[in-house]
Amino acid sequence: GEGKDDDTDLTVAVRRKSANFVVGRWEDLQLDPFLIDMGTDPRAWGLTIWIEGTDIRRQDPDMEMSERLADAEGLVWATTTDAEPDSTLVFVVTGTTERGVRAALRALRSGSCQYYLACAVDRDGLPVR
Repeated sequence: GEGKDDDTDLTVAVRRKSANFVVGRWEDLQLDPFLIDMGTDPRAWGLTIWIEGTDIRRQDPDMEMSERLADAEGLVWATTTDAEPDSTLVFVVTGTTERGVRAALRALRSGSCQYYLACAVDRDGLPVR
């Protein structure tokens, strides 16, 4: 099992003048005022990996259509609040499951996602491409 502490709420948001750091399941975060527009049109915000429904999807700039990342449960990404380079940064650690959020946190801490602005991870915190 996932352990008895898996029922705890993982949702947290730290906001500063120039950056926001948000952690939680996507279903809890998607209505956050700093994320709501990104969730409705992720490609317009420059995101190449995003959550759509209960799936994590990827569409690189050279791909015509997005693809479902079947093994992905967690996601780490960074962008700005209005898609402009001088705007407030938003860092999101999320997932489709509690296990996915924890895996994304492990990946962020371990450096597995250090070379990506968007990084999908499996339940063990390993990047999925």
